[in-house]
Order: sequence, then C-alpha cells, then structure tokens
Amino acid sequence: MKRNILNICLVLLMTAACKDVWKTPPSARLIASIKFSLETEPVMLSVKGDGNDSLLFNMENVQEFGLPLRANFPDTRYILAFDTVSVPDIMIIEHQDSLIYESLESGFYYTFNITKISYSTNRIDSVAMVSTTVTEDWHENIILYLNNLPDDDADAE
Repeated sequence: MKRNILNICLVLLMTAACKDVWKTPPSARLIASIKFSLETEPVMLSVKGDGNDSLLFNMENVQEFGLPLRANFPDTRYILAFDTVSVPDIMIIEHQDSLIYESLESGFYYTFNITKISYSTNRIDSVAMVSTTVTEDWHENIILYLNNLPDDDADAE
C-alpha cells in the first residue's frame, strides 16, 4: 500500500516537473516612422522582403511600423510601396548582428547595429537614422521622409 502511494506521488511529481517552461525569446525589430516634411501622417503601405514572397504589410494605413532584420546576413532588403500609384522603393539596411543570451527559458535572440541605409528615391525623399541599435526594446530607429504625390490638377494642366 505504501509502495502504491509512493509510486503515485512519484508520477505526480514527475508530471509537475515536466511542465513546459519555454518562453518566446524577445525579438529585435527596426522601427520606422513616416513623415511628409515635418508632419507625421498615416500613409498606405505595403512591405515585402526582397527575394521572398513574405508580405509584411499589405496596403495598411500606418505612420510607424516595425521590420525584422535578417540574422547572419550583412543586409536586409525591403520593397516598400507607399500607395497604389507610385513606383515602389527599395530600401537596403546594412547591419551587424550579435547573439544575446536571454535566459534558460527563452534562449538566445539577436540584436543589430545598423551601419548603412541605402534607398531608391521614387517616394522616399530621405532617411534619417535616429538610433543605430536595434534591440528587443522597440524604439524609433529611422525616419522615412516621403515626397508628396503630384496633384491630379497639376497633371491635367
């Protein structure tokens, strides 16, 4: 009888010890704001990674957005379409990555240091780097300054 009770306690203890303690590791994202001149306005945006089918945004109305960066590669490339009428822009973010140990439960994650940003100038006028460090603490890293779309009235003249 004592042996059965001991076996039941042992099984219950082993079951409780096998509880899943894994947590999702933090993820570092590049945070970008969109501005026209000095004003921040929402804009329709589609973002696709260059070289893959993944559509991160599909004509969503945003004024700030986060983008993942590719670990173990020297750069990450995105195709950004700011509306349905203009030619999409390509943005190339050159970076260095570092592997950080978070904890036993969540393991490792990457942080990034932006070294250079190149871009086409179809709708993007300029890019300002606010912070070169991309970590799990999401904060503004870049500001995209956009050219205004031409007025329909100006095209008619």
